[in-house]
Amino acid sequence: MELTDTLIGALSVLVSLGAALISVLFALRAQRTQKLTSDVEIASWRRAYIAQIRGWAGEASDCLADAIHLAEFDPAQTPNFYERRQEIRSRLSSLADRGRWHFPNLEVEAYGSDKPPAFQGFRDPLLDALIEGYDAVTSLNYAEAADNRQVKERLVEIKRDFVSAVQKIIDPWGENAEFRRFTRIAALHQRPRG
Repeated sequence: MELTDTLIGALSVLVSLGAALISVLFALRAQRTQKLTSDVEIASWRRAYIAQIRGWAGEASDCLADAIHLAEFDPAQTPNFYERRQEIRSRLSSLADRGRWHFPNLEVEAYGSDKPPAFQGFRDPLLDALIEGYDAVTSLNYAEAADNRQVKERLVEIKRDFVSAVQKIIDPWGENAEFRRFTRIAALHQRPRG
């Protein structure tokens, strides 16, 4: 009888340890799943934010491209050159202001306390490219093509700088690595368990 009691006691300890081990394994799996869920939520939020920046930056890049190509035309031979120039200026001005929603002014206590809040401080360097583009388009000669070649070259420079700065912010390399990581994890979770 004593041997049976000892055996039953040992078995109940083993069952208890097995149950505890299974509980720990399930807890660890739940913790990993929760971490993955949290990572996916953060990545989704980041992608939504980056999508807004991409949309705005895409419009700005298109507008700078329009300016570059307008500078190639001879104003004397191009109907509505002045109107197209004004329309591009207007879009660049609006895009610079809309850019402040993502890239607010810096050092707002240091400058412009008499201005409306969005215009206090110093403009974010990314937005400087749009203001430089605006100024370059303003300098386009709308009567003759005399100096417009130099303006075009300046606009190409401005656009390249803008695209490069945006690329640093949206970090497509990081986005691609994050996508590959989540794809690998999803593939592991979808594998049939055997």
